[in-house]
Amino acid sequence: MALNRPTGATVIIVEWVLVLTAAVLISARLYLRLKINSQSLTTSDVFVLLAWCTSAAYSSCDTINLSQGVLNPDVDMALSGFSPEIVQAAMKTYFASTLIIATSFYLCKAAILSFYFQLVPPVLTTHRMVLWALVAFTVLGYIVSILIYVIWTVPVHCNWSFNDTCNVLISAMDIFRIGWAIQFAGDIFIFIFPLSIYRGIQMDRLVKIGVYLIFALGVVNISFCLSRFLMIELDYVKGTKSSSLTLSALWVDVDLNVGLIIACLPSLRPYLRMMQSGSRSETPELELNKHTVRKSRPSVKDRFPRSKGGFEATNKSLTPLDLEAQAEWYHEYMSRTEPSNRANSGRSLGSDVELVDAGRQTN
Repeated sequence: MALNRPTGATVIIVEWVLVLTAAVLISARLYLRLKINSQSLTTSDVFVLLAWCTSAAYSSCDTINLSQGVLNPDVDMALSGFSPEIVQAAMKTYFASTLIIATSFYLCKAAILSFYFQLVPPVLTTHRMVLWALVAFTVLGYIVSILIYVIWTVPVHCNWSFNDTCNVLISAMDIFRIGWAIQFAGDIFIFIFPLSIYRGIQMDRLVKIGVYLIFALGVVNISFCLSRFLMIELDYVKGTKSSSLTLSALWVDVDLNVGLIIACLPSLRPYLRMMQSGSRSETPELELNKHTVRKSRPSVKDRFPRSKGGFEATNKSLTPLDLEAQAEWYHEYMSRTEPSNRANSGRSLGSDVELVDAGRQTN
């Protein structure tokens, strides 16, 4: 079997193995959330579940193509050699799967961004602003992607039934380039965002290993995304149709499901501590660097009401002096509170991350 021509059966097996792997991870995530921690579902959980449903739907579309004889290593992207009826049926499935793919990719991004909101405390206003900018970019990216897939040719039924009355507004290759560029840019932005957070965090050794593995998978996912683009782009530049439909389907599914698996992993972090301690009652502890705050600073206790979970939402514009004072009060609060109570507080807020101590880094 040539490297660039996997069989249709191979593609289907790989796709459903990845879908089932993601299902196992999601089940472990939900068991931890609902059973062990007795929490309700978070927004990130909902996005992950929806992303898995769309991933399974895409694999179902490929299974339909296999049953029609279209998902074959000898079939090119133009579906050469098939009757008009089979081509039309395959194009309907392809049109539906295109919308499903775009939705699944952006649901994975939404799940990761939801987790970032749990990771970044409100006092880090700059990071929060950047995070909201990422949310806006992701939402706009999804809207643009769906629109160009739907209205690149009018009327819409021309996506699967092309004739002389159809008007092509933009070429299929340009659609692919625009959609890919937006998706790839979003992947890069989401991937590099936590780097500024992790620089100031002290982590347990097992947790650190888990974080490194997640970033390694992120690199792999970005590599798959880039390789898929280069494969299709090079074929277009050369004017060839050497890439089979099976190879394209396999690249897309691996790219999609690796992204889904990455979206599941952050919330599975508590299992690392359970594996290390052999007890389900312990939750791993994630500590921020403790910075020394000058005692001459006024106490924020007189300036702000007591916050939930160690952080405060206020309408005031916080100055560096305010942040330093708030960090001093928070340090005093944490020193008076038992670690178990802090863990329970984090769980009650539905957070996957226990922030133990935070302060403003001084120069």
